[in-house]
Amino acid sequence: MNNLVIEIDSETARKALGLLQDGSVQKTLLEAAGQEVRVAAIQHFKDREAEPEKTDGFPKFGRSFGKRGFWHGNRGGSVAEQVGAPVYDPSGPAITVPIDSPALAHKAVPNPPPITPKGGRTYLAIPANARAAMWAGMPRDFDVPGGMKFGYAPTPAGRWMPALVARENFLRTVRRGAKAGQRVAAAAGKATSGALQPQYWLVRRVQTAHDPRAMPDPETLTRRANARAASVLALISKAP
Repeated sequence: MNNLVIEIDSETARKALGLLQDGSVQKTLLEAAGQEVRVAAIQHFKDREAEPEKTDGFPKFGRSFGKRGFWHGNRGGSVAEQVGAPVYDPSGPAITVPIDSPALAHKAVPNPPPITPKGGRTYLAIPANARAAMWAGMPRDFDVPGGMKFGYAPTPAGRWMPALVARENFLRTVRRGAKAGQRVAAAAGKATSGALQPQYWLVRRVQTAHDPRAMPDPETLTRRANARAASVLALISKAP
């Protein structure tokens, strides 16, 4: 987060300047400002999560996969959950609000490098449907009846790509009701389709675009931090 500048009005300036020489008061003000920055940052990521799902292009091709809580959630891995408590540095003095999220850092960098396979792997596995997108485990452990195998399959746009495809039929078509015509997971012995359907697309690299709104607006953070610090300083100044 950016460094914070604490502003005070002229009416309280004389007493405030005296108070600001007190290291404990400086620490109190900066910690209050830091807490406000933390709250504002978490709200920013919560707002990002509430934005409509992007479905255009690869790999969704206009279909909704649902949102997994990248920006904000309660599964332990969202960006908001990685916003740490303010850390006070008396040598500045300064306050830092850490965000331990490599994924956020990747989005925020102006020219993000491509994401490539690690650990000697050849491909990255990209979910090809909503069920795979919601799978919390490793792609190789994806729970599809009969398992998966390497193959090639056409995308909805007509391009053939390497993929992990289903070995066996595992879907049935609903005949009646609100879901008539939809294909859903079938009970044992009832599947009529799904064999060779792609579950994960396999790609050698992914190039993500820079997200200029990945981080909270610095001006908003500074304004809120200043307001919070000024409020705390006013309370301290009124104390006998």
